[in-house]
Amino acid sequence: MISRPFWLHILRVLALWFAFLVLTYHLDHDSLALDEGWTMWAVRPNSPVEMMRRIVADVHPPLYFMLLDGWTALAGESVYVARMPSIFFALLGLAASYALGRKLFDHRTGMITLIYLGTAGFTVYYAREARMYAQFMAFSVSTTWIYVLWHEHPTRSRMTLYIGLTLALLYTHYNGAWLVLAHGLHALLSHPRRPAWLFLALIIAIGFVPWLPALVHQTQTHPVQQFAVRQTRWEEVRWLFFLLTSLYWLVTLAPLVLGRALPHLLRQRNTLSLLILWIGLTPAVVFIINAWGRQFYQPRYVISLVPGVAMLMAYATRQVFWRPAVIGFVITITVIQLGTYPVLWPTKSPWRTVIAQVVETRDPGVPLIATVEAHSVAAYYDRQLGLREGRVMDFTGQEPDPQQIHSLLATLADTPSVWVAMSLNSWTVWTVAGVLDQTRRVGFRDGITIVNGVDNMVFYRFDAGDDDDLAFRFGDLLAYEGRIGTEQPIQAGENFCAALPFYALSSFTNRYSIGLHVLDQSHHLVAQYDEGLNLRTSGETFTWKPCISIPSDLPPGSYYLVLVVYRWDTIENIPIFEGPIDQSLFWGDLMIWGQLDVVNGPQ
Repeated sequence: MISRPFWLHILRVLALWFAFLVLTYHLDHDSLALDEGWTMWAVRPNSPVEMMRRIVADVHPPLYFMLLDGWTALAGESVYVARMPSIFFALLGLAASYALGRKLFDHRTGMITLIYLGTAGFTVYYAREARMYAQFMAFSVSTTWIYVLWHEHPTRSRMTLYIGLTLALLYTHYNGAWLVLAHGLHALLSHPRRPAWLFLALIIAIGFVPWLPALVHQTQTHPVQQFAVRQTRWEEVRWLFFLLTSLYWLVTLAPLVLGRALPHLLRQRNTLSLLILWIGLTPAVVFIINAWGRQFYQPRYVISLVPGVAMLMAYATRQVFWRPAVIGFVITITVIQLGTYPVLWPTKSPWRTVIAQVVETRDPGVPLIATVEAHSVAAYYDRQLGLREGRVMDFTGQEPDPQQIHSLLATLADTPSVWVAMSLNSWTVWTVAGVLDQTRRVGFRDGITIVNGVDNMVFYRFDAGDDDDLAFRFGDLLAYEGRIGTEQPIQAGENFCAALPFYALSSFTNRYSIGLHVLDQSHHLVAQYDEGLNLRTSGETFTWKPCISIPSDLPPGSYYLVLVVYRWDTIENIPIFEGPIDQSLFWGDLMIWGQLDVVNGPQ
């Protein structure tokens, strides 16, 4: 007769295999995301010193990158290979969550925790990224498990293991500090006369001292993180709650009401206080700091609490009175988590598909004008697919003078086609596209749009033939019907006046403003003209005629003419798109309309 422990072991293995299949399903189907591109650039140098320099210039500690560097050196840097360490750490976190659930409650709670955590949106999404968040989650639950063992029966081996895992946690993500603080508060609350944890905290702090100068540098260099929520509002708190409960919070929280979980937890005050601190302290501290201090909150930064939420849900499910109802809740919540995943979690931009199409379509002998930032996803796929092979004019890392661009493009006048693959981070793309559009037609257009307008990229082929194909519009508000990339000479102290034709795509009120700004090569504002847009009706055409007074002491040189449309009450720029509705490409939220050449200045 097969023993019960054997069947439990089989169930654990099957649950982990199920999680593995969920996490690795079409693992390399999605292209690398923005941060993954940076990751692959960070671990690419042959020199460890250069790798550490790149890491210090970012906002995260080094452990994940060091481990990934060793892994890719052995296994290569394909998408599948790059994401496998995250899969490994996700499975490690699942195994540790089972062990902790069994320790705090029983094996059934541990098993349900494994299932809930393995299908949670946080786990599925970040286990499929070449980033540190699956590792962060794994060390969070592993550290908590060892803490519980040490708290129950302190031994030297458990103390050593806790110190090592905690340092690994802190060297993976700084927000692990709030979980360590939760452990400390729990230890002090449960054993106020046994301050042994303070000794552990001192050793951990000493172990983190070598990285403190790098942390200080990162904090000073990045006072506000790029994708951080600018201000903590109830919308952010509510959205985090929806992410944790997969929208159907009434279903996921129903077992707390329908079973014996709450009264049982109230009798297990030690366990209850640990869960409350684990789940509540990290988001509370992060939201408070984000509201009144440094703005850095992103939902992924609180992934350390997800195993605690899964464990609480699992224990509540375990304590439902009727066993068939327990099975029903497990199946229902699992289906909800997997079913709402495509709705709650963003899809990744199709970098590989777009770049592969460009590479397949383009003859290497046809000139390509490119800007591909070294840390970008485009640079990764350039290495994989050969985007910049053949005849290439590479402007990466440069902001050439518009006159230089005009001269360079003049040498391509007799070329049947010219390809453009340029990041919108560089304003050079506006000049290049504007000049090519004056004598050519668009034969191919595609692009990549990334959240918050960072590292967006456009791909065009300009063919000989009819010109003036580029068609820009400001959202669904205005279509610009003129050219871009014009050169305008002027003397300092004079007025520059222009006539810009527009077509109203929809009726709008006078809450919008329009501006033409003069910026120097460092993108600093030197002159401007802004005024409110009057009431317009859909289909109306009009010409806007701004006049800008150029300062008399403006040094000679080339300056950008930047066109913006914005809401005057929020100072929020209207996004700019190019192309037909079914092929619209995002071009940022300001138009580099042309170039102003100041031909004289103060002597």
